[in-house]
Amino acid sequence: MRSDFDVDGYEIEGLLGAGRGGQTWLAREESTGVHVALHRMRLRDRDAAEDARRLVERLSTLNHPNIRRVRELLPLDEELVLVLEHIEGGTLGQLLLVRGTLDPGEVVTLGATVASALAAAHERGLVHGDLSPDTILLSADGTPMVSGLAFGRLAAPSDDEEPNPYLDPAETQESEPTPAGDVYSLAAICYMALTGLVPRPKGHRPVHQVAPGVPPGLAHAVEAGLQRAWDMRPHMGQFGTLLEASCRRAPIRLPEAQPDLEEAPFYGPEQADAPTRSAEGSGPAPYGPPAGPPASRGPVSPHGGPPPAAAVRPPGPVSSPATSPGWRAGAPSDGPRAVGRPGAPGAGSPIRSTPEGFLTRLGDERGTDRSADGARSPRLYLILAAAVLVVVAITGIVVWQLSTNGTPVADPSPTPTRSRTPTPTPSPTVSLDPLTARWKNALELFEERRAKAFAERDPDQLTTLYIQDSPAYTENRQYMREMAANSVARVLGLRRPIHSIFVVSERPKSILLEVERQETPYTIVTTDGKRYRCEGGPLKRVRIEVVPLEGSTAWRILQESQIGGPRTPEVRLCLPGSSTG
Repeated sequence: MRSDFDVDGYEIEGLLGAGRGGQTWLAREESTGVHVALHRMRLRDRDAAEDARRLVERLSTLNHPNIRRVRELLPLDEELVLVLEHIEGGTLGQLLLVRGTLDPGEVVTLGATVASALAAAHERGLVHGDLSPDTILLSADGTPMVSGLAFGRLAAPSDDEEPNPYLDPAETQESEPTPAGDVYSLAAICYMALTGLVPRPKGHRPVHQVAPGVPPGLAHAVEAGLQRAWDMRPHMGQFGTLLEASCRRAPIRLPEAQPDLEEAPFYGPEQADAPTRSAEGSGPAPYGPPAGPPASRGPVSPHGGPPPAAAVRPPGPVSSPATSPGWRAGAPSDGPRAVGRPGAPGAGSPIRSTPEGFLTRLGDERGTDRSADGARSPRLYLILAAAVLVVVAITGIVVWQLSTNGTPVADPSPTPTRSRTPTPTPSPTVSLDPLTARWKNALELFEERRAKAFAERDPDQLTTLYIQDSPAYTENRQYMREMAANSVARVLGLRRPIHSIFVVSERPKSILLEVERQETPYTIVTTDGKRYRCEGGPLKRVRIEVVPLEGSTAWRILQESQIGGPRTPEVRLCLPGSSTG
């Protein structure tokens, strides 16, 4: 998306986001090549320009490592442009859009770090006054940074802008912000990060009821910050101390790499009354709402869907490797590691990537003899030859199975006529602007959720990517009914890779995207265990509308409309005699 303004000395590259008070753009300083963020702000009134200048001077004396630095203040007609340091990890709001909730240790890192920064600001007489997940940024390693300190009240509100739901309900837009109001806002953000829900101003469900796995001390600290009476809340420094004492810190994990779905459990944005389930083999259920039948859902049913199956936890450092398996740390891995008894030869050492290296280490662990000149024993060559024969045999079986497309793997009946698999149209490598790239990542996450829902034939999981009872949800729910009617237990490998994406429009309550995607071949598994290989589909151009869930930072797909081309089902049951085959 191109900007409609220019700033001398800066080359504007793309839109980072639009929110309360203006737009933020990614730019490069021409003299140094350094990336910065340009925040274009509409001013409240004429006096706001002078107030902003004095505020920048005061902020320059507040040298806190977790407060975003304002490099420069530039006039732009009747607006202002703040030149800010660029924070690469995006906002907390964007992270919660992808992950739904954070682990308790991550919430402690978030809350305690922000509390330290705001406590330093309060000591200098500065109050944020507009704290929200969108004003907390994350560095590339997940370190929280406070942005927009004290600028919120200087910006002119837009006509379609809704009030910040994280503000202290005791304060009004006309009243002066207070340090106690910042405490409430930070506690409300912690509540959202733990439960996936924004606390209601007139009363909310306690943390331990919505997310019973949260440590009691952490739940108590958050509830203390949410006290309706301002004088009953701890001050910001005390609030940070309560968080620190409640639970050990854990690094905040950013979704910069795709998780391995075979290893990683599925998690999701926790809803207030949805049942708690854990992925098979993933151990105890993650932090989330209490268990209960879907029929018992209360007035928050618009959030819909079973929480633990909703989102995939992104990779990154974890607080306890024993309880959070399968996730890679942010640093590159040096390869898979051997698993063995503590103290066993080679246990925990990297496995070399070549077959020869693997067999060499295997021989060393089992006591393979070597001659004096270092030659391998004949036994090792026999192992190597046997491995080659196994690989050749497996390859032959896979090629044979693929060649019997549309036929049950376990049934030697005549092969049905096969249609030619459409050749995917290669898409050129295009550098996406940050806003488009984030929505591409979100759609890819939705595709993973959809694939899991069909792999388990679980219609409840469709609400983890679609608005319940929306046109998109109804269409996919009908596909699952057809699966049940045709004795299909599972659909495996359902994928629609995105070839191109374009943000048509962005509003506070609606994002309109236009994508080109193509369904890849997938496998049908019947209730009696037979498998059928189905062809992929043609390249389609689709318009997708994504909307936020009420009272949550999570977004869901409302509708998907194909643009041009022949209309074909998104899921076809390629069974002999099936109407959709």
